[in-house]
Amino acid sequence: MSDPYSQPQKFPVIPTVIIGVLAAALVAVVFVFMNRLEATRTRATAADEQTLQARSEITALQTRVEETRAAAENLQKQLNAETLAHTKAQADIAAARAESARVQREWDDAKVRLAELAEEARTANARASENQTRLNEAETRCAKAMKQLGDAKVEANVANHRAEESAAKLAEAQSKLAELRTQLEAATSRKR
Repeated sequence: MSDPYSQPQKFPVIPTVIIGVLAAALVAVVFVFMNRLEATRTRATAADEQTLQARSEITALQTRVEETRAAAENLQKQLNAETLAHTKAQADIAAARAESARVQREWDDAKVRLAELAEEARTANARASENQTRLNEAETRCAKAMKQLGDAKVEANVANHRAEESAAKLAEAQSKLAELRTQLEAATSRKR
C-alpha cells in the first residue's frame, strides 16, 4: 500500500480561486464597514458637539430673553412713573393757569376800581383827601395783584418747563421700550 501522506494533495484550482476571491471580498467588505462605522462615529461625535453647542446657545439666548424681559419691565415701571409725573405736571399747569386767570380778574377789577376812584377824584373835589386815600389803597392792591400775576406767570412758566421735560422723558422711555420689545421679539424668534 502506498502512504497517502507521502504525496502532496492537490486541491482543485477553481474552488481555491473562488475561496480566495470570497476571502478578499470579505476583507474588503469588513474594511468598508469599519470605515463607515468610523465615519458614523465621527459624525455622531460632531453631532453631539453641535448639540452641546446648540444647548449652550439656547441657554445663553434664554438668559438674554430673561434679561431683556427684566429690562422691559423696569423700563415700563419708569415709563409709568414718568407718565404719572407728566400727569401731575399737567395738573400743576392747569392749577397755575386757573390761578393766573383769578389774578388777572383781580387785576382787571383793580384797574376798573382805580378808574372809578380816579373819576370820583376828578368829580368830587370836596372828598379829594378821602378819595386820595382810597386811590392809594387801590394802587397798593393793584401792585399786589401785579406781583401775584407775575408770580403766577413764573409758576406757569416753571410748570410748562416741567411738562416739556416730562414729555421728553416720556418719549425717550417709550423709544427705549419699543427698542427692548424689538430685541425681545428678535430673541424669542431666534429661540424658536
